[in-house]
Amino acid sequence: MKKSIWMAALFALLVGASATASDNGVYVGLDIGNTSLDITARADNGAEATGDDDGGSQTIKLGYYIDKHTRAALFYQHINVSEDVDEMSLAGGNFDYLIGKYDFKPFIGVILGYGYYKDSLTNLTGMVFGGEVGVNYSISKHFSAELGYRYLRSSMEDKITIAGTVVTLTIDPIKNWFLGVNYKF
Repeated sequence: MKKSIWMAALFALLVGASATASDNGVYVGLDIGNTSLDITARADNGAEATGDDDGGSQTIKLGYYIDKHTRAALFYQHINVSEDVDEMSLAGGNFDYLIGKYDFKPFIGVILGYGYYKDSLTNLTGMVFGGEVGVNYSISKHFSAELGYRYLRSSMEDKITIAGTVVTLTIDPIKNWFLGVNYKF
């Protein structure tokens, strides 16, 4: 009985939120894109090597439109990098400012989060921070689509020992092109 009461209350809340959609409100978003990582290995003997890795990425967001020009969201992004990488992901929050009063709005935002990269040799973890720019197009009262670019700096690093030499691995920067859709309740 309690489950049906909760389900009815949730349904009423969602229908009520949809019927009274305004400039503010909760939204969920999904985007897909391509993310590239710059990876550096620095040995304690002075040797250095750099490389990059890139792959598709998928992001899910839960956010809130504060008004018609500002929004904030929490996000989780999974990044498909090389086959020998067990996992690469980012999680955090962002705050965006949407410019203009029409359906087509450019936006600019700041991002703060945490990154995680794991393969058979290492676990690189650390803070990520940066910004994003893009355009958001309001398709209807509830749906919008967006295209954008994120540029993040990172403190992700790990130290490993190879043949008696300590090697510091870092990931910095992280770059991401994305195409997404949002649903505002």
